[in-house]
Amino acid sequence: MSVYGGEYADGTKKRSYINSRGKKVYSSYGNTYRFNNKPNGLRHWAEAGSNTAGESGTPSSFDAMADEAIVLIDPDFLFLGPFDLPGTQVTYKQPAAASYGLGDKWLSFNLTKICGIDSPCVTTTKNEVSKHYSVGPPYIIHVRDVPKFSKKWSELVPATYDEYPELYAEMFAYSMAAAHFNLKHERVDGIFTGCMVNFSRGEKALQSSAENFINNFDSSSEKVTQSHNGAQSCFDFKPPPLLHYCQRYPFRLNNGDWRVFAKRRVSHNILSCTSDPLLPWPEGGKADSEPGFERTTDEHWHALAVCAVVRGVAYAKKMGCASTEKH
Repeated sequence: MSVYGGEYADGTKKRSYINSRGKKVYSSYGNTYRFNNKPNGLRHWAEAGSNTAGESGTPSSFDAMADEAIVLIDPDFLFLGPFDLPGTQVTYKQPAAASYGLGDKWLSFNLTKICGIDSPCVTTTKNEVSKHYSVGPPYIIHVRDVPKFSKKWSELVPATYDEYPELYAEMFAYSMAAAHFNLKHERVDGIFTGCMVNFSRGEKALQSSAENFINNFDSSSEKVTQSHNGAQSCFDFKPPPLLHYCQRYPFRLNNGDWRVFAKRRVSHNILSCTSDPLLPWPEGGKADSEPGFERTTDEHWHALAVCAVVRGVAYAKKMGCASTEKH
């Protein structure tokens, strides 16, 4: 359900909204909203899990999972280590999620139209949003909360997109669905890095980790990819559990040449056993640096993000292809 019907279906009427400067802005996404994959995918998974209704109308197979939760991430997340939430307990009706700076913009939407006049979403306060609903992936939800929540989330996205036809419509709809069911999230910091959060600053280990990776470009591609080690080998310090590689990551090699990784440029056969190793591409349009240049902290983080993706993919290929060869 990424292409919506209604008054915008024929493409002649354009969706628009008023931005923070009070200016009317027309959406660049048109009538197709591909970022609805999370709510629809989660709903499909929940509804396909069981056709037998159990307690409170949830699938009976979910009722049996008394101590289990699901972790919902974006497709551009990469594990850097074991996922853990020290000090955070996720139970039935007590979810958690990563802290995001989305804020309370959705409170200005027509919530009566989107959520329904009797929905608790309509009476949510700025303070409640700040404490519990300004969140994003990874979302950690008890399995018994998933069926009803995912259904409501997927139902709210189209109306939210009609009013706010931009990237974060599904994230705002998530917050509204959570408020509708009074699912007050515990906001958790430090469980991912790479996008929409501030990178760590001033760490000597950060600089040395990045420089070690960059130095490998002076020798061989196998030194760069280190397919036997995986993403964790990029870090001389303990990274957060997840990397969100949602942006472009340019950095300079020792000879001053620029390299870049961007997820939308990746070949679809990236995990094929016969494909070439994934390596960052030359970055056109940037002048080479003078000898003796110093890299910025952003460049160090960019290099580590690229390192994690490159080595994560190389390790996945190595393990998957080794398994295939055994058969």
